[in-house]
Amino acid sequence: MNFGTFQGPGPGVLPGRPDGAASEQIVLLSTTWTAPFSTRYAIYAVGAGGSGAGANATAVSGSRQCMAATGGGGGGLAVKSIFLIAGTRLTITIGAGGAGVAGSNDGTVGNAGGSTTVFGGGVNLVALGGSGGAVNVSAQSSIVTGAAGGGASGGDFNIRGGSGGNATATCSSASDMRAEAVTGGGGVGWYGTGYAGGAATATSSTTANSLSFATTGGGGVGGAGGAATMTSTAGTNINGNSSGGSSARAGNDSTSGNAADAEGYASTRVTQTTAVSAFRMGGEGAGGGGAGGVIQGMGGATGGSHNRSSGMCAGSGARPQSVNALTGLGGGSGALSGTSAAGNGGNGFVLIAWGPPI
Repeated sequence: MNFGTFQGPGPGVLPGRPDGAASEQIVLLSTTWTAPFSTRYAIYAVGAGGSGAGANATAVSGSRQCMAATGGGGGGLAVKSIFLIAGTRLTITIGAGGAGVAGSNDGTVGNAGGSTTVFGGGVNLVALGGSGGAVNVSAQSSIVTGAAGGGASGGDFNIRGGSGGNATATCSSASDMRAEAVTGGGGVGWYGTGYAGGAATATSSTTANSLSFATTGGGGVGGAGGAATMTSTAGTNINGNSSGGSSARAGNDSTSGNAADAEGYASTRVTQTTAVSAFRMGGEGAGGGGAGGVIQGMGGATGGSHNRSSGMCAGSGARPQSVNALTGLGGGSGALSGTSAAGNGGNGFVLIAWGPPI
């Protein structure tokens, strides 16, 4: 039997899946798994995503406040091709997503995701969890680098998860100003590259009573979240949101208002015929929701005011506290502006595919 590739809708290909794979199984809980046949197996281990940081930027009269918070990093991915004898036992540990944190006036950093491991029968896969989001709150300038994605080891291919988006918030010397930049979480590098959440830049300048608010979408498996760049001048308020990366491309950028979703409802729908089909790999809402309901498309969630669920392996978008954007398996959760709890990072998982018995 030839060992082929797992081809998906994204821009890259990972070796891994046997040609004509007869079965595949997603493992979501820690367990001991037993190989049912003597054949070649493709094993994918995905670490858990980190949770985004939280901050509650409430300016005091006569003051300035700049808040920058980043999404969590996506989990690492280790891929192994190996022949296993029937009855071989694999010990699988699934990493838990980083616990969500509540926003505070001084800012609260996110929590790292747990590692996913697969050991036994010559398999030694370790997929590390993504780092927790970072945050900074200051009077004039806050610049934060996005949380790093998790690494991986032991596979034929070891791919680092995408980082949370970078965040920059700047206020001029005038009083009564606010600038908030919050970013989406990183995705899993399912097709060879771990894509980051979108970068957010918020600037309030020129005169008092200016407010700028920039939020970004999470990284998908086919592209990074879009960037959001908002600049408020002459006492105006401006806010806007980019969209998340999709199964096939990067999210859309925004300089004012809400960017259109990277892919609409039911576009580029690609599903598997086995267990993975339940997760809609590249299916409906693949680019952060599109129009209509969302069921586990393989893209990133839209940031800001949109209420969208991320797809499998995708980071969620940054959001205000009134919005709940669920994170995909292995993805980092977006940063939060507000006092409620930010979302948890996505849990890790293991995918095992195998061909007919030999």
